[in-house]
Amino acid sequence: MKKKDLTTAGIYLVIGVICFAALVLTDSKLDSLLIAGAAVGLLEGVVKIGNYVYWRRPENQAEYREMQESEQIEQQDELMQMLRDQAVSYHFQPIFSARSGRAIAYEALMRPEMPTLRSPLTVMKLARELNRLYDIEHITLFKASSAFEKLKERGLIREDSLLFINSIASVSLNDTDWRDYRGRFPELARKLVVEITEEEELDTAQLERKRTVLGASGTFALDDYGSGYSNGSSLLTIAPRYVKVDISIIRSIDTNTDKQQFLTSLVDYARPRNILVLAEGVETTAELRKVLELGVDLLQGYCLARPAAIPPPLSKEAADIIRRMKRC
Repeated sequence: MKKKDLTTAGIYLVIGVICFAALVLTDSKLDSLLIAGAAVGLLEGVVKIGNYVYWRRPENQAEYREMQESEQIEQQDELMQMLRDQAVSYHFQPIFSARSGRAIAYEALMRPEMPTLRSPLTVMKLARELNRLYDIEHITLFKASSAFEKLKERGLIREDSLLFINSIASVSLNDTDWRDYRGRFPELARKLVVEITEEEELDTAQLERKRTVLGASGTFALDDYGSGYSNGSSLLTIAPRYVKVDISIIRSIDTNTDKQQFLTSLVDYARPRNILVLAEGVETTAELRKVLELGVDLLQGYCLARPAAIPPPLSKEAADIIRRMKRC
Protein backbone atom coordinates (compact mmCIF):
# COMPACT_ATOMS: atom_id res chain seq x y z
CA MET A 1 0.00 0.00 0.00
CA LYS A 2 1.30 3.47 -0.85
CA LYS A 3 2.24 5.96 1.87
CA LYS A 4 -0.66 8.25 0.86
CA ASP A 5 -3.12 5.37 1.09
CA LEU A 6 -1.77 4.46 4.53
CA THR A 7 -2.21 8.05 5.74
CA THR A 8 -5.78 8.18 4.46
CA ALA A 9 -6.57 4.82 6.06
CA GLY A 10 -5.12 6.09 9.33
CA ILE A 11 -7.31 9.18 9.27
CA TYR A 12 -10.45 7.11 8.66
CA LEU A 13 -9.41 4.77 11.47
CA VAL A 14 -9.04 7.67 13.91
CA ILE A 15 -12.40 9.13 12.86
CA GLY A 16 -13.99 5.73 13.37
CA VAL A 17 -12.50 5.51 16.84
CA ILE A 18 -13.81 8.98 17.72
CA CYS A 19 -17.32 8.09 16.49
CA PHE A 20 -17.33 4.99 18.68
CA ALA A 21 -15.83 6.90 21.62
CA ALA A 22 -18.52 9.56 21.38
CA LEU A 23 -21.05 6.86 22.19
CA VAL A 24 -19.30 5.03 25.00
CA LEU A 25 -16.73 7.26 26.72
CA THR A 26 -17.29 9.67 29.56
CA ASP A 27 -17.06 13.37 28.73
CA SER A 28 -13.60 13.81 30.29
CA LYS A 29 -12.11 10.81 28.46
CA LEU A 30 -13.68 11.85 25.15
CA ASP A 31 -12.32 15.36 25.56
CA SER A 32 -8.83 13.94 26.09
CA LEU A 33 -9.15 11.78 22.99
CA LEU A 34 -10.26 14.72 20.85
CA ILE A 35 -7.39 16.86 22.11
CA ALA A 36 -4.91 14.08 21.36
CA GLY A 37 -6.30 13.67 17.86
CA ALA A 38 -6.05 17.38 17.16
CA ALA A 39 -2.49 17.40 18.47
CA VAL A 40 -1.34 14.97 15.79
CA GLY A 41 -3.11 16.92 13.07
CA LEU A 42 -5.69 14.28 12.23
CA LEU A 43 -8.78 16.05 13.60
CA GLU A 44 -8.24 19.69 12.72
CA GLY A 45 -11.89 20.21 11.89
CA VAL A 46 -13.32 18.50 14.92
CA VAL A 47 -14.89 20.41 17.80
CA LYS A 48 -16.85 19.07 20.77
CA ILE A 49 -19.66 21.24 22.15
CA GLY A 50 -21.35 19.77 25.19
CA ASN A 51 -22.22 16.15 24.40
CA TYR A 52 -21.93 16.56 20.63
CA VAL A 53 -18.99 16.11 18.26
CA TYR A 54 -19.01 18.32 15.16
CA TRP A 55 -16.78 17.61 12.17
CA ARG A 56 -16.52 21.30 11.22
CA ARG A 57 -15.56 24.10 13.54
CA PRO A 58 -18.00 27.04 13.81
CA GLU A 59 -16.83 29.98 11.74
CA ASN A 60 -17.52 32.60 14.44
CA GLN A 61 -18.82 33.10 17.96
CA ALA A 62 -22.39 33.59 16.76
CA GLU A 63 -22.39 30.19 15.07
CA TYR A 64 -20.78 28.63 18.15
CA ARG A 65 -23.52 30.07 20.39
CA GLU A 66 -26.15 28.84 17.96
CA MET A 67 -24.70 25.31 18.20
CA GLN A 68 -24.71 25.52 22.00
CA GLU A 69 -28.31 26.75 22.13
CA SER A 70 -29.42 24.05 19.71
CA GLU A 71 -27.81 21.36 21.82
CA GLN A 72 -29.33 22.77 25.02
CA ILE A 73 -32.82 22.75 23.52
CA GLU A 74 -32.36 19.18 22.30
CA GLN A 75 -31.14 18.05 25.71
CA GLN A 76 -34.04 19.76 27.45
CA ASP A 77 -36.45 18.01 25.10
CA GLU A 78 -34.76 14.70 25.86
CA LEU A 79 -35.06 15.33 29.59
CA MET A 80 -38.78 16.00 29.29
CA GLN A 81 -39.21 12.83 27.23
CA MET A 82 -37.16 10.88 29.77
CA LEU A 83 -39.43 12.12 32.57
CA ARG A 84 -42.60 11.32 30.61
CA ASP A 85 -41.45 7.82 29.71
CA GLN A 86 -39.48 7.27 32.93
CA ALA A 87 -36.67 6.15 30.63
CA VAL A 88 -34.15 5.33 33.33
CA SER A 89 -32.84 2.13 34.81
CA TYR A 90 -30.80 1.53 37.94
CA HIS A 91 -27.60 -0.31 38.61
CA PHE A 92 -26.67 -1.39 42.12
CA GLN A 93 -23.25 -1.28 43.75
CA PRO A 94 -22.75 -3.47 46.83
CA ILE A 95 -21.69 -2.04 50.18
CA PHE A 96 -19.69 -4.54 52.23
CA SER A 97 -19.03 -5.03 55.91
CA ALA A 98 -15.38 -4.34 56.71
CA ARG A 99 -15.48 -7.10 59.32
CA SER A 100 -17.13 -9.97 57.48
CA GLY A 101 -16.97 -8.99 53.80
CA ARG A 102 -20.71 -9.62 53.50
CA ALA A 103 -22.82 -7.35 51.27
CA ILE A 104 -25.14 -5.61 53.72
CA ALA A 105 -26.51 -2.93 51.38
CA TYR A 106 -26.67 -1.71 47.77
CA GLU A 107 -26.56 1.81 46.39
CA ALA A 108 -28.93 2.55 43.51
CA LEU A 109 -27.24 4.46 40.67
CA MET A 110 -29.26 6.10 37.89
CA ARG A 111 -28.64 5.11 34.28
CA PRO A 112 -30.55 7.39 31.84
CA GLU A 113 -31.70 5.59 28.70
CA MET A 114 -31.80 8.39 26.13
CA PRO A 115 -29.86 8.74 22.84
CA THR A 116 -27.53 11.54 23.99
CA LEU A 117 -28.64 12.22 27.56
CA ARG A 118 -26.60 9.56 29.33
CA SER A 119 -24.95 11.27 32.28
CA PRO A 120 -26.79 11.52 35.63
CA LEU A 121 -24.91 14.76 36.31
CA THR A 122 -26.30 16.28 33.10
CA VAL A 123 -29.78 15.05 34.03
CA MET A 124 -29.53 16.77 37.41
CA LYS A 125 -28.25 20.00 35.85
CA LEU A 126 -31.11 20.13 33.35
CA ALA A 127 -33.71 19.16 35.95
CA ARG A 128 -32.49 22.00 38.15
CA GLU A 129 -32.67 24.49 35.28
CA LEU A 130 -36.20 23.36 34.31
CA ASN A 131 -37.47 23.09 37.89
CA ARG A 132 -38.05 19.34 37.57
CA LEU A 133 -36.09 18.10 40.59
CA TYR A 134 -39.28 16.75 42.18
CA ASP A 135 -39.77 14.47 39.18
CA ILE A 136 -36.21 13.14 39.54
CA GLU A 137 -36.75 12.49 43.26
CA HIS A 138 -40.02 10.64 42.54
CA ILE A 139 -38.64 8.51 39.70
CA THR A 140 -35.51 7.62 41.66
CA LEU A 141 -37.39 6.54 44.76
CA PHE A 142 -40.04 4.48 42.98
CA LYS A 143 -38.06 2.95 40.09
CA ALA A 144 -34.96 2.12 42.12
CA SER A 145 -37.12 0.50 44.82
CA SER A 146 -39.03 -1.51 42.22
CA ALA A 147 -35.82 -2.79 40.61
CA PHE A 148 -34.40 -3.64 44.04
CA GLU A 149 -37.51 -5.63 45.00
CA LYS A 150 -37.27 -7.62 41.77
CA LEU A 151 -33.69 -8.59 42.61
CA LYS A 152 -34.92 -9.86 45.98
CA GLU A 153 -37.77 -11.80 44.38
CA ARG A 154 -35.26 -13.54 42.10
CA GLY A 155 -33.05 -14.43 45.05
CA LEU A 156 -30.16 -12.36 43.70
CA ILE A 157 -29.69 -10.38 46.92
CA ARG A 158 -30.43 -11.14 50.55
CA GLU A 159 -33.83 -10.30 51.99
CA ASP A 160 -32.31 -8.25 54.81
CA SER A 161 -30.24 -6.04 52.48
CA LEU A 162 -30.51 -2.27 52.86
CA LEU A 163 -31.14 0.05 49.91
CA PHE A 164 -29.17 3.33 49.70
CA ILE A 165 -30.94 5.89 47.50
CA ASN A 166 -29.53 9.29 46.54
CA SER A 167 -31.96 12.01 47.54
CA ILE A 168 -32.06 15.71 46.68
CA ALA A 169 -31.45 17.72 49.84
CA SER A 170 -33.97 20.45 48.96
CA VAL A 171 -36.81 18.15 47.83
CA SER A 172 -39.23 15.79 49.56
CA LEU A 173 -42.23 13.94 48.14
CA ASN A 174 -45.69 15.23 49.03
CA ASP A 175 -48.03 13.36 51.40
CA THR A 176 -49.84 11.57 48.59
CA ASP A 177 -46.67 10.24 46.99
CA TRP A 178 -45.22 9.16 50.35
CA ARG A 179 -48.43 7.24 51.14
CA ASP A 180 -48.22 5.63 47.71
CA TYR A 181 -44.60 4.65 48.35
CA ARG A 182 -45.29 3.10 51.75
CA GLY A 183 -48.27 1.27 50.31
CA ARG A 184 -46.26 -0.23 47.45
CA PHE A 185 -43.07 -0.96 49.40
CA PRO A 186 -44.07 -1.51 53.04
CA GLU A 187 -41.16 -3.80 53.87
CA LEU A 188 -38.54 -1.92 51.89
CA ALA A 189 -39.50 1.37 53.54
CA ARG A 190 -38.00 -0.03 56.73
CA LYS A 191 -34.72 -0.85 54.97
CA LEU A 192 -34.35 2.43 53.10
CA VAL A 193 -31.28 4.61 53.67
CA VAL A 194 -31.63 8.12 52.24
CA GLU A 195 -28.32 9.56 51.02
CA ILE A 196 -28.02 13.33 51.42
CA THR A 197 -25.40 15.68 50.00
CA GLU A 198 -25.14 19.46 50.02
CA GLU A 199 -24.79 19.82 46.27
CA GLU A 200 -28.34 21.12 46.49
CA GLU A 201 -29.03 23.72 49.17
CA LEU A 202 -29.84 21.90 52.39
CA ASP A 203 -33.49 22.53 53.31
CA THR A 204 -33.90 21.54 56.96
CA ALA A 205 -37.71 21.54 56.68
CA GLN A 206 -37.63 19.03 53.81
CA LEU A 207 -34.99 17.04 55.64
CA GLU A 208 -37.15 16.70 58.75
CA ARG A 209 -40.14 15.88 56.56
CA LYS A 210 -38.28 12.89 55.11
CA ARG A 211 -37.27 11.77 58.57
CA THR A 212 -40.80 12.14 59.96
CA VAL A 213 -42.57 10.49 57.03
CA LEU A 214 -40.32 7.44 57.21
CA GLY A 215 -40.77 7.29 60.98
CA ALA A 216 -38.50 4.92 62.88
CA SER A 217 -37.00 3.75 59.60
CA GLY A 218 -35.93 7.30 58.66
CA THR A 219 -32.22 6.52 58.31
CA PHE A 220 -29.88 9.02 56.66
CA ALA A 221 -26.44 8.68 55.12
CA LEU A 222 -24.30 11.78 54.68
CA ASP A 223 -22.75 11.39 51.24
CA ASP A 224 -19.45 12.73 49.86
CA TYR A 225 -18.12 13.68 53.29
CA GLY A 226 -14.85 15.58 52.91
CA SER A 227 -15.62 16.69 49.34
CA GLY A 228 -16.15 20.35 50.25
CA TYR A 229 -19.95 20.04 50.04
CA SER A 230 -20.42 17.96 53.17
CA ASN A 231 -18.68 19.14 56.33
CA GLY A 232 -18.90 19.19 60.11
CA SER A 233 -21.97 21.41 60.08
CA SER A 234 -23.94 19.01 57.88
CA LEU A 235 -22.80 16.13 60.08
CA LEU A 236 -24.55 17.81 63.01
CA THR A 237 -27.60 18.98 61.03
CA ILE A 238 -28.38 15.70 59.27
CA ALA A 239 -27.49 13.45 62.24
CA PRO A 240 -26.80 10.48 59.93
CA ARG A 241 -26.52 6.82 60.78
CA TYR A 242 -23.89 6.47 58.03
CA VAL A 243 -21.12 8.80 56.84
CA LYS A 244 -19.77 8.08 53.35
CA VAL A 245 -16.21 9.37 53.03
CA ASP A 246 -15.72 10.94 49.61
CA ILE A 247 -13.50 9.31 46.99
CA SER A 248 -11.28 12.42 47.01
CA ILE A 249 -10.22 11.45 50.55
CA ILE A 250 -9.95 7.71 49.85
CA ARG A 251 -7.89 8.10 46.67
CA SER A 252 -4.20 7.43 47.48
CA ILE A 253 -4.96 7.41 51.21
CA ASP A 254 -2.33 4.69 51.58
CA THR A 255 0.42 7.25 50.84
CA ASN A 256 -1.14 10.49 52.17
CA THR A 257 -0.77 11.05 55.92
CA ASP A 258 -3.13 14.07 55.94
CA LYS A 259 -5.94 11.95 54.51
CA GLN A 260 -5.16 9.20 56.99
CA GLN A 261 -5.44 11.68 59.87
CA PHE A 262 -8.75 12.99 58.47
CA LEU A 263 -10.22 9.50 58.37
CA THR A 264 -8.84 8.57 61.80
CA SER A 265 -10.43 11.67 63.33
CA LEU A 266 -13.77 10.87 61.71
CA VAL A 267 -13.70 7.27 62.96
CA ASP A 268 -12.85 8.52 66.48
CA TYR A 269 -15.78 10.95 66.35
CA ALA A 270 -18.25 8.46 64.87
CA ARG A 271 -17.65 5.36 66.98
CA PRO A 272 -19.01 6.60 70.36
CA ARG A 273 -22.00 8.14 68.56
CA ASN A 274 -22.99 4.89 66.86
CA ILE A 275 -22.30 6.34 63.40
CA LEU A 276 -20.94 3.92 60.80
CA VAL A 277 -18.11 5.17 58.57
CA LEU A 278 -18.19 4.01 54.95
CA ALA A 279 -15.11 4.29 52.72
CA GLU A 280 -16.48 5.14 49.27
CA GLY A 281 -14.56 4.79 46.01
CA VAL A 282 -11.99 2.23 47.15
CA GLU A 283 -10.22 1.44 43.88
CA THR A 284 -6.92 -0.23 44.80
CA THR A 285 -5.86 -2.98 47.16
CA ALA A 286 -3.45 -0.56 48.87
CA GLU A 287 -6.35 1.80 49.64
CA LEU A 288 -8.42 -1.14 50.86
CA ARG A 289 -5.71 -2.27 53.29
CA LYS A 290 -5.24 1.23 54.65
CA VAL A 291 -8.94 2.01 55.28
CA LEU A 292 -9.31 -1.37 56.99
CA GLU A 293 -6.29 -0.55 59.14
CA LEU A 294 -7.83 2.83 60.05
CA GLY A 295 -11.02 1.19 61.28
CA VAL A 296 -13.81 1.96 58.79
CA ASP A 297 -17.03 -0.02 59.18
CA LEU A 298 -18.19 -0.35 55.57
CA LEU A 299 -16.59 -0.53 52.13
CA GLN A 300 -17.64 0.42 48.60
CA GLY A 301 -15.70 0.78 45.36
CA TYR A 302 -14.45 -0.81 42.15
CA CYS A 303 -11.77 -2.75 44.03
CA LEU A 304 -14.59 -4.69 45.73
CA ALA A 305 -17.43 -4.77 43.17
CA ARG A 306 -18.60 -2.57 40.31
CA PRO A 307 -22.18 -1.35 39.84
CA ALA A 308 -24.37 -3.58 37.67
CA ALA A 309 -28.02 -4.33 36.98
CA ILE A 310 -27.37 -7.62 38.78
CA PRO A 311 -24.80 -6.70 41.43
CA PRO A 312 -21.71 -8.92 41.54
CA PRO A 313 -20.23 -10.59 44.64
CA LEU A 314 -17.17 -9.34 46.49
CA SER A 315 -14.02 -9.83 44.40
CA LYS A 316 -11.82 -12.70 45.49
CA GLU A 317 -8.79 -10.42 45.96
CA ALA A 318 -10.73 -8.06 48.22
CA ALA A 319 -12.23 -10.98 50.16
CA ASP A 320 -8.76 -12.39 50.80
CA ILE A 321 -7.50 -9.02 52.07
CA ILE A 322 -10.47 -8.59 54.43
CA ARG A 323 -9.98 -12.10 55.74
CA ARG A 324 -6.24 -11.60 56.32
CA MET A 325 -6.70 -8.17 57.95
CA LYS A 326 -9.35 -9.60 60.27
CA ARG A 327 -6.84 -12.17 61.61
CA CYS A 328 -4.25 -9.47 62.38
